Amino acid sequence: MLLLALLVLVALVLQADPATVADHLRQADLTIIMVVIALYLLNMLTKVVRWYVLLHRKGERLPFGKVALYFLIGMAVNNSTPGRVSGEPVRAYLVKTGTGYPMGRAMASIFVEKTIDTIVTLTFAVLGLVLLAGVLNPRASEDLMLSAGIVALFMMALIAFVAFPGIPRRMSAWFFGRLRRRGDEERAERWESTMDGFLGTFERGTREIAR
Repeated sequence: MLLLALLVLVALVLQADPATVADHLRQADLTIIMVVIALYLLNMLTKVVRWYVLLHRKGERLPFGKVALYFLIGMAVNNSTPGRVSGEPVRAYLVKTGTGYPMGRAMASIFVEKTIDTIVTLTFAVLGLVLLAGVLNPRASEDLMLSAGIVALFMMALIAFVAFPGIPRRMSAWFFGRLRRRGDEERAERWESTMDGFLGTFERGTREIAR
């Protein structure tokens, strides 16, 4: 993945004017660059600590080093794949295989983590809309408010999943019930058993985090 990132970076530099890129790098303020790097590393450390806390269960603590390693691997996968979501199941799988932590509970911790991110992001977005309301024209303000409303609905759905973790199990039961009515009884039983085990640990994990 690192090699792929380096190849993409080299291709971008070659696509632009290498001499211009080098000139801008020479003019860059090293102090500002170091401050930005320090802030980025602090941000990463904060996210690792947050996930470590969310993974904590009563009477059980995972090794912080392993949690940090799995988080960084997940971030690397996110940064090298479209959508930036592929790394989440990867780190949940790694924490399961590396420590024996239940997969469903690991996914529950990530789900809560992303819900927190969404709430914070939407809060800043609403504050930005309030500040820009007097600057933008009415049409642009309406478009931004519509976008914020859609995001708010999505956030409410995420919060509902966290507050009522039994919802995914009911949705799963409805889906497999329809599959049975179509005559695919054997496949429905097999898939439902696997999904029910995962959603069961997801629900218990979410309830433990919420307590």
